[in-house]
Amino acid sequence: ERKELKILDEGKSLEILRKTVCRYNSWYVVHDDSPNSVCAMETRIKYSEGCYHTLPYLHLDQVLKNRVLGSLITFMTNAGLGEIESRLLEILGRNNAVILIGHFGRVPERLRPFVEKGQLSLVATPPSEANFSFIPAILAGQLLSYYAAIVLDERKQHFAHMMTAVRESNGIEAAWRRLAV
Repeated sequence: ERKELKILDEGKSLEILRKTVCRYNSWYVVHDDSPNSVCAMETRIKYSEGCYHTLPYLHLDQVLKNRVLGSLITFMTNAGLGEIESRLLEILGRNNAVILIGHFGRVPERLRPFVEKGQLSLVATPPSEANFSFIPAILAGQLLSYYAAIVLDERKQHFAHMMTAVRESNGIEAAWRRLAV
């Protein structure tokens, strides 16, 4: 049977990230006490390298204690959704978007509305032995950072259109040059 990183195909990933990375100025990479917390640090590094975006690396308890608001949170865990449901609800209730990476079963009823409206994105990694669960988690983080970089790079089209509009406007370039003198 073929196991794969669910949701991490190019089309779905780009769609998820288009809704989040350009909408939030504050990004966080979050970990808990699970063995995969080291993967969160690797993902933080990849986001920094690919997206030129510096991200804090915080424990889940710090995010809750500091009442993080209106941010994009990438959270890596080995915990089941039932174990972290109440904490996720608190974070989501503060207008945060969460990309959750881990091995998950059924989505609890109270989290489904957040999944449906795109505020909570689940990147389900395939089951693996406990000692090797970091491998799919790191791959998921690397792919997410790659797709985030692609989405951020698409922003250059907005600037290209603005420059075209400026060049096509009557006299704007000449007036701009006169100001530089």
